[in-house]
Formats: sequence, C-alpha cells, structure tokens
Amino acid sequence: MVIVTGANGQLGNAVKNLLIRQGRKHSALTHKELDIGNFEAVRQAVKNLKPELVINCAAYNDVDTAESHPNDAIRVNGLGVRNLAIACGEQKIPLVHVGTDYVFDGDASKPYTIADEPGPINAYGKSKLLGEKLLASLTDRFYLVRTSWVFGEGKTNFLKSSSAGPPLRKSCGSSITSSPAPLRRWT
Repeated sequence: MVIVTGANGQLGNAVKNLLIRQGRKHSALTHKELDIGNFEAVRQAVKNLKPELVINCAAYNDVDTAESHPNDAIRVNGLGVRNLAIACGEQKIPLVHVGTDYVFDGDASKPYTIADEPGPINAYGKSKLLGEKLLASLTDRFYLVRTSWVFGEGKTNFLKSSSAGPPLRKSCGSSITSSPAPLRRWT
C-alpha cells in the first residue's frame, strides 16, 4: 500500500491516477485529510495505514506569496517533510519526496548536477532546501526527485499562468529542458 500526500494537487492527483491505473492499493490523502505540518497526525497516519511506501506530493508552492508568508512555506516544505521523514523512519518505510530546482540560484550556465551546491534566493527555495536537509538528516530511506516544472491536468500550472502564454506552450517540447539533480548525503 502506498500513501500519497497532497492528493488534491496537480502532482498528487497524477500520482494517484497512475496508482489507480496500475491497480496499486493506495491511500491518497488531501491536505484536509492529512496536514503534513501536524507531526502527530502524520505519525498516526503512517502508523495506522502501514504503507510500504510514502510519496510526498504536498507542497506550499506559491512562490510569490512565500515571500510575504515564509513561515507558511517553512511549515509545509520544511517541517512537513521533517514530520514525514521521522514517521517513515520510525516505521522503516521509504519516502519519496519531490523537490525543486528553486534550491539553486539559477545562475548556472548548464544544467545542475549532484555536484552543484544549493543556494536558494527566495523564501520558497529556502523552505524547500530546509525540507531536503531535514529529510537527509532524519532517515536514510528516501528518494529525492528534484523537478523544474510540473504541468499537466489541473487548475493551475506554469504553462497556464505564464506571462509568455501560447509561444511557451508551443515551444515546450524543444526548448524547455530539465536535468535531474539527485541529493547527495548532507553532512
């Protein structure tokens, strides 16, 4: 059985639908069903549901609002990840966490790699980096997937909200690229 957090979000919904198509038993939890910022709620959910894997798709991803409400971003992207890492660690369950390229400053002239040092320049990126560091320090059973862009079915995504509009949509296949940057063990 797989727990999916943030199941009402764009990524969580896509993961849930994939598990359904694969016939995998899962519990897709929305923010109302599981606030990952609440440690005891997370601990109880993981303990009671007894998953073999947890996929964290929950995130505070309003980059602009995070600047004026950094504690809200930290509560979800930092402390929420910590809560999942502790609860999964206690039960010896692997945790898949979805990170972001916002942990970097964006000044690289080539795609980021595992050797590149994070250096976030905004509150959102700092909150996500905090989550990554807490994750790596609290459990050794994790996978971190850093992505640059999430788009697909759903209410809002960067393609729909981009000021670039239709030309960006048309150029997606050829000019928007991503390079995975796995997390190395933080010391």
